[in-house]
Amino acid sequence: MSEYLEIGAAKTDITCTVNGVGMMGWATPGNVVKNASTPLYARAFCFFDPKTGKRLVYVNAEICFVSVFLHSAIIQKLKDEHPELGLDETNVMLTAQHTHSAPSGFTPYVIYSMPAPGFVPRVFNTYRDGIVEAIVQAWKNKRPATMRMAVGEFAPDVPVAFNRSISAYNQNKDVEPLPAELWHMAVDRDMTLLRFDAPDGTPIGSINWFAVHTTTIHSDKTTVHSDNKGVAAALMEERFGGVAVFAQSNAGDVTPNYMRHKRDKLTRGPTPDDYENARIHGRFQFEMAERLYREAASAPEQTPRVDATSGYFDLSATVCEPEFTDGLTGCRTGPGVFGLPFFAGTAEGGGVSRTTFEIAKSLAMLAVPRDPDVQGKKIAFIETVNHKILGTQNYATLLGVAAGVHPYIKLLKQWSDKGILGNKPFAPQVLPVQLALLGGVALTAIPGEPTTVAGRRIRKALLPRLASLGVERVVAGGYANGYGGYVTTKEEFEVQRYEGGHTLFGKWTCAAFQTILCRLAEALHSDERPPLTPYRPDSFTQEELDARTVFKF
Repeated sequence: MSEYLEIGAAKTDITCTVNGVGMMGWATPGNVVKNASTPLYARAFCFFDPKTGKRLVYVNAEICFVSVFLHSAIIQKLKDEHPELGLDETNVMLTAQHTHSAPSGFTPYVIYSMPAPGFVPRVFNTYRDGIVEAIVQAWKNKRPATMRMAVGEFAPDVPVAFNRSISAYNQNKDVEPLPAELWHMAVDRDMTLLRFDAPDGTPIGSINWFAVHTTTIHSDKTTVHSDNKGVAAALMEERFGGVAVFAQSNAGDVTPNYMRHKRDKLTRGPTPDDYENARIHGRFQFEMAERLYREAASAPEQTPRVDATSGYFDLSATVCEPEFTDGLTGCRTGPGVFGLPFFAGTAEGGGVSRTTFEIAKSLAMLAVPRDPDVQGKKIAFIETVNHKILGTQNYATLLGVAAGVHPYIKLLKQWSDKGILGNKPFAPQVLPVQLALLGGVALTAIPGEPTTVAGRRIRKALLPRLASLGVERVVAGGYANGYGGYVTTKEEFEVQRYEGGHTLFGKWTCAAFQTILCRLAEALHSDERPPLTPYRPDSFTQEELDARTVFKF
């Protein structure tokens, strides 16, 4: 093939060890930063088509997720300081590999800032500036390059991924129910890899997508760690050079933890040692990526095509296409609500004690959201727009009745007393959704955590709509450009396990993302792309950020 994309890659260190800051993911008091076991990196690839002028930047950061606030700040910094790159919300895709062992504090939204607690400028600035630096360096490094793809599937006996909510998975109308002992088969076991080389064979790097949580390191640890995907990336770069991204896809209900060791309440990997388990699970992913990387060397070159489109969407009020709601009309999402199962966590951690959960449940039984067409029978724990916790805005009364339910409730009352909460929702309602084409692969940027079947349905909806553009594979990528909880199917939502309780916008959330992404797919067929919606994310004043800053330096 005589025409090439120009491709560049770079990585920057974004390790930030602010002693005492909580880590993001487990939402467990005591899971705070004390030191670092591994660096954290931001890895960036840039793709430029000199023939059309179209460009795409793909970033994967070793953090829990990309907050919409961080996304907006990175885009603004690129526009202000590097306008010559021509980068904006449309052609920059920011993703995270979802480690739960990186500092929080990079969002001012109340619920997702509680683990820090609050907004932590040092963490935020480290992530923002490091990611921008990686993008700029990748752009400077770009050169003509080839792109090849390989796809492979983990053998059933490789203990790399398990469905932690198989009872919910089995409720889906489009799956064959599996017994609990086959929970390793209730996941997508395939990895997709793109390999990039200069025409002379010099390696530039690779990106692969495989769905499994980066939760090998548990909440009882206090060390920054890039977890299993970080281990895999380091092994890949050591073996082949270049930059290696181990990205996420639809990992919402997929865990690497499958054993209970003696006197341990949590599920872990094959040994009681989390750090050894991270190495084991990382090596599983590395070995698959290594195989695919070698296979890709002899694969046909991908068409040198790049394109992207995106928009901001109000996930609290999205009307879904009947195609994705079994023919029902008028189905919609609603304002974000955390259900009580969110409070309980999962078998691998992150929840409260059973006694505490039962206390909260007894208080919440009268707090069922008033819109059952959206939230079904979800028992409301936190209503993000009207600021109700267990059905009340009177946090003092709540503390009096349920003292000790959770330290975060006490923190919430303190913030309320100081006037910090304001009128912003506790979690974002307007979020960016993005769709990009890279060769024959379509990349979705979903601001949340799609489950196994949610990801399958999204891929099924998109593939026929993009086939005429040469797309042969769709990646349902989560933790991208923003974060608004989980994305379960309607059937999974109605079971109300952890994933359904953390599906904020109701039982039609997956259908909403199918609807939105199909609109984006339609836009890719046209050269004229006016803004898809008038929505914009919340903005926070410096005064609001200062009020939410607990750690002072």
